[in-house]
Amino acid sequence: MSEIVRKIAEWALGDDTGMSSQTLARAVLEMPLSRVAYPHDAGDFGRCYRLVESVPEARAGVDALAAVCPRWKRLAARWDEISATYKEEMAAGVKNEWGGTSCPRTYELVRSLTQ
Repeated sequence: MSEIVRKIAEWALGDDTGMSSQTLARAVLEMPLSRVAYPHDAGDFGRCYRLVESVPEARAGVDALAAVCPRWKRLAARWDEISATYKEEMAAGVKNEWGGTSCPRTYELVRSLTQ
């Protein structure tokens, strides 16, 4: 088993996955995409961001998805900016009403690129 496959398998067996991050993982592994899900909000983006952080090779999947999906293309073009905003908001640790970390700028940025 290649190292990238092992890393993706470990991630996939965890509890920090969602449809958009699973789509990203499939793209990294060059698996068929029956549906191309994309991040809809800061939570979705966060799962994709953490996949890329834990498996840096997954960043190439963002670009692969950009080639097949206009929304991923817009996200890919500003991935570094969105990532920096997300990281900054997570570090600030402002809690939302549900007890999670609030990332309103990340949310607005993702929504502006995917609508």
